[in-house]
Amino acid sequence: CLKPLVKVLPLITMALTIMIIFSNSDSRVYYTVQPGKLNRILYVLLFSMIGDVYLVYSSLFTYGLLSFNIAQGFMIFLFSDEYELYYDIIPSGLMSLAIVSIISIALLLYFIPKMECITALPASIYCFFITIILWSAILQLQKNCSPVSIGGVAGVAMLYVSNLLLAMNKWRKPFPRANTIIMALYYASHIIIIFSTILS
Repeated sequence: CLKPLVKVLPLITMALTIMIIFSNSDSRVYYTVQPGKLNRILYVLLFSMIGDVYLVYSSLFTYGLLSFNIAQGFMIFLFSDEYELYYDIIPSGLMSLAIVSIISIALLLYFIPKMECITALPASIYCFFITIILWSAILQLQKNCSPVSIGGVAGVAMLYVSNLLLAMNKWRKPFPRANTIIMALYYASHIIIIFSTILS
């Protein structure tokens, strides 16, 4: 019974920390983030927590994917600065999109034969979203190389790898301490992504 709570506790702590920081008018960052952006950050954490709870129970895995898809949708909105990032795409941005897309499609084709039919579609949508998020972070870096944009790429890359390891462990080749490694990358990625978004 406590397993779902334990799993989401780090994200709950993160959400509460963010709310406490931004409820303090004396905080240095109080005026730096628009309320709408802050709300989307909290939505990312909320739907990620819901997805985490579903993933505790293997029979609810598909519902977990659906929840994560909603979280990734909000994350795309965050990384793209309400899609302004895509208004003027530089040539190197198209190249990075092609590279990331090829990698993601190849990985999806590797895993999808092992999936149940009901899981294949939400997993494909999730793959599309995480690909767009990774590309958006890389595009931010290509347009403006800074410690914040580097942190954004690092955070999304960790999220991408944690999902890759989750898929590998579930559908292809289980490996020792998979859950510990996957969750460590997952939590670290959210910390880096959220705070790089706040500072951007």
